[in-house]
Amino acid sequence: MVGYSDDAADALEQAVFLLTLTSGDDLSEDFFEPISSLVDSASRCAGAHLRALENAKGIREWSSREDMEEFLQAVNAVLGAEHEADDGLRVVIAALLKKSTDFRQLHALSEISGKVEDSTDSLMRSALVLKDYVLEEMMAS
Repeated sequence: MVGYSDDAADALEQAVFLLTLTSGDDLSEDFFEPISSLVDSASRCAGAHLRALENAKGIREWSSREDMEEFLQAVNAVLGAEHEADDGLRVVIAALLKKSTDFRQLHALSEISGKVEDSTDSLMRSALVLKDYVLEEMMAS
């Protein structure tokens, strides 16, 4: 689980690094809106992942049904945000293929967007490992 969380951070770090290499011209309105939407999905995914971690800390064999529901809802929110990010990446790619003006722009913005989406994949994997762990611990108790 920690490895997947680290992978998410690494992907975002790489996206930010690549973003520092782009110019304002690369992020025209045609691309800013879809990339911004993708980043919003990644932010929701990270927030839901944090909620899942926080909820998991308090779950024990004597935990209430509501505590378990909150945990599972947070995990499901991670999955939902990851699926939104998949869709968002497709929108970004479509915009880039239709409207990019040169290969450098196409490549840089594709890489940035791909890394943002990769972070959501890693957070989803981490949340699923966490869910399995919590459920196994509940069953073993």
